[in-house]
Amino acid sequence: ASDQRAALRARAEALTEAVTRGADASSALLAEPRQFSGVIGPLASLLTVADGAQEAIAAALGAAAGAVAVAGLDAAVAILTALKSQDAGRAGLVIGTEPKDRGIAAAAADGAEPAAAAAVPLRPGQPAGQAEAGPAVLPARQLVQAPAEFAASLDELLGGVLVVDDLAAGLTVLRDDPGLRLVTRDGDLLGTHWARGGSAGQPSLLGLRAAASQASEQLAGADRQCQRAERQLAAGLEEEDQARQALAEAAARLQEADAAAAETSGKLGTHAGTARAARDEAGRLSAAIDAAQRSRQQSLDQLTDLRARLAEHEAQDAAGRAERPAEPADGGEAPGKQELADAAAAARGTEMEARLEVRTVEERLRAISGRADALASAAVAERQ
Repeated sequence: ASDQRAALRARAEALTEAVTRGADASSALLAEPRQFSGVIGPLASLLTVADGAQEAIAAALGAAAGAVAVAGLDAAVAILTALKSQDAGRAGLVIGTEPKDRGIAAAAADGAEPAAAAAVPLRPGQPAGQAEAGPAVLPARQLVQAPAEFAASLDELLGGVLVVDDLAAGLTVLRDDPGLRLVTRDGDLLGTHWARGGSAGQPSLLGLRAAASQASEQLAGADRQCQRAERQLAAGLEEEDQARQALAEAAARLQEADAAAAETSGKLGTHAGTARAARDEAGRLSAAIDAAQRSRQQSLDQLTDLRARLAEHEAQDAAGRAERPAEPADGGEAPGKQELADAAAAARGTEMEARLEVRTVEERLRAISGRADALASAAVAERQ
């Protein structure tokens, strides 16, 4: 877009400079207007021509299309004298009407013959004396607007000139009225005794001015597009900055999440190790409980055996006493009874110790099981 805008700017400047510079000695007049009193500027820059009629009007004006507009007759004489004295070349001048002379010019225009003015459009094949409105043939003067001081000059330059679409239409009009002067929209001049035209040559100043205006409009459009593009680019850059900031924040949160996950993983590893140790300890305690229960069972078996033997011995002792008339004098017990009583007491002590050991191991097992359950719950919570 910037390259296109630069190209349009260069084209507009070049076309504007070409219109302003003029040709031949006109360039000297336009380059240093202060040295030549009365120079207004290129005539082409003062005219407003209907779209599509630039080449036709340029052909109708002839050399005057590239002339320099001057303020009046006195200024024109002074400029031509200066060009001769300086040997600066020749220049075409279109002389504006001074305010005091405009009334005379208007009266002369009113007294002109209608055929010369040709103010009414004609159609091909229609005689000049039977004018009727139509789009095919138009007076050249109607297609040009100029400042008031140059109206009389344009009336004279374009008077009696009609604009037709092409040479075929011009031929038809000339056959009906040989006294007319015609110009086509392509810039071909056609009269009964004189014609000028052919392929396109150098563009006229009017064409250059139209091209310069078009290039200026295109440049203005390109400038507006570039401004919109710059605003869109600024908005895009702002959105990009916001996206980068959001990305940085997301990356920071991701790092925090990774750190938290690593910490949680470490805790899970610790809890898992503790849980394994608890399971191992529970296994050892379970084995100890089994051993204690087996020892208790053995003690119970021994106690049962001792009780049975004691009961048997007491029964035998009772039977012996029944057979004997009296107890021994010293009141002592039968041999072996005391030994059985001592063995029974020892068995009861062993049983009590076994019971206490089993109770202790069971309490430790419950404590370890509770701790293992707590660690497992903590591990599940950490995973969530």
